[in-house]
Amino acid sequence: HELELLLCGSHEVNTADWQNNTLYKAGYTTESQIIQWFWDLVNKMKNEERLTLLQFVTGTGALPPRGFAHLQGSDGERRFSIVRVCDLERLPQSHTCFNELILPEYGTREAFETKLTLALSHLDDGMLLR
Repeated sequence: HELELLLCGSHEVNTADWQNNTLYKAGYTTESQIIQWFWDLVNKMKNEERLTLLQFVTGTGALPPRGFAHLQGSDGERRFSIVRVCDLERLPQSHTCFNELILPEYGTREAFETKLTLALSHLDDGMLLR
């Protein structure tokens, strides 16, 4: 099991580790309402759904053996980041090379959950959605 973990990474998402190793950019903080909604939703998700979200943002559905602090980007270790944008009509997007979730600051929890769920449902389409 240890060799498999070393070679393939973990498939069990530790949400506390994820949250503790997330950066917030462009005006978001841990106190931002949408960030609180994001973590509420992540904590309610099944592990499979968390892996889908992870794949959406990072391009991989597995974690490195040492957790989110050691997540890899295109240029080495790069933490998961949530980046604020003002265009409320767009769906959440990602920059997989940089492990960035581009998340508009939606005004309601319902709008946030609907838009994120819609974006995740198109993961396999390979399309850029707005």
